[in-house]
Amino acid sequence: QDQGAGLALEKLIRQKALFYAFPLNDRNELQLVQKKWLIYWAWPWRQPFEDIKDYFGEKVALYFVFLGHYTAMVMVAAFVGTLFYVVTIIDSPNSVSIPFFCIFM
Repeated sequence: QDQGAGLALEKLIRQKALFYAFPLNDRNELQLVQKKWLIYWAWPWRQPFEDIKDYFGEKVALYFVFLGHYTAMVMVAAFVGTLFYVVTIIDSPNSVSIPFFCIFM
């Protein structure tokens, strides 16, 4: 039997030592959110933000919206930086693209 942190909750409620006990997680709901959310090949901006908000609350959902946006912008910067790096390597050490590489990186 599930004893919630090693405590016999039903026994404590009968003894009036505990009035109420609320579960921290609804396992079925959590599994549904995880099934939609934990997809490794999904893009960061394709997270189920509404489901996250409904289960964890608005503050946690806003954090993950920020992380998705931040990750997307870092991916753009990484792509541009890699492009400038490759152009710099292909051209020469005295390439015209070096100042642009320095500015954007």
